[in-house]
Amino acid sequence: MTTFSSNRYASVSEAARYAHISPYLDKGYPCVISGISTVWKEARAWGVEKHLMKGQVFSFDDENTTNFVYVKSGTVHCIFYEGNGASRTNLICKAGALINETCTVTQSISSKVLFECRTPVTLYYFSGELPFNNSFIADFPHLIKNMFLSSATKLLHIQALLNAVCTRNKLHLVCWYIYSMVMHHQGKTCFFPDISQTDICALLGLSKSSMKRSMGYLKEEGIVTQFTKHHLVVEDLPRLAELAMPGS
Repeated sequence: MTTFSSNRYASVSEAARYAHISPYLDKGYPCVISGISTVWKEARAWGVEKHLMKGQVFSFDDENTTNFVYVKSGTVHCIFYEGNGASRTNLICKAGALINETCTVTQSISSKVLFECRTPVTLYYFSGELPFNNSFIADFPHLIKNMFLSSATKLLHIQALLNAVCTRNKLHLVCWYIYSMVMHHQGKTCFFPDISQTDICALLGLSKSSMKRSMGYLKEEGIVTQFTKHHLVVEDLPRLAELAMPGS
């Protein structure tokens, strides 16, 4: 087991000076949803458990448009397709997240979204009629509240990400995302990120070459010296925070 020295950690108070950059510090990485709907495990008897393989794609079409799922394990990318055929990952859902609950609540159709399993995934499938079942509502009122919370949280994530994309260049956008990760880890500057640069590129709409150039600059300047899915080291948090600001 690797042990990191304490001087690699910034105080929470220091990190909090820049808290306005990431307004939802307790809600996970931007547009990575996990653990906020674990209460839905209580309703697994009302759903159907399904196991999907890595690379498998699913959607909610035809009569299933308002159905929703709970992610028991694994990682799912929610990919939105534009009218011109271009695609973009707008959310990454992990264990403890709901998928398609917004369409369930609003009874709307979202046919431009596909869901790709980036790992083996176990899901509980639920009927879109379930949240309107009086018996279910009486037994699980807290699950209905959680469904609204999940939908609202995703909206906040997407709004924050869109704001960052529209107000920052590529380098500053990468810095904003990394800084948001630091904030989620209470200001620690050395931790296990559990997200790859490829995933971040997908969320930010960046090419791998753009990410490589940005990380090359951060390493050369001694700001972020290591970044893999298993290890992130930030050496200069104040400088990273400055670069994460729009127009910096």
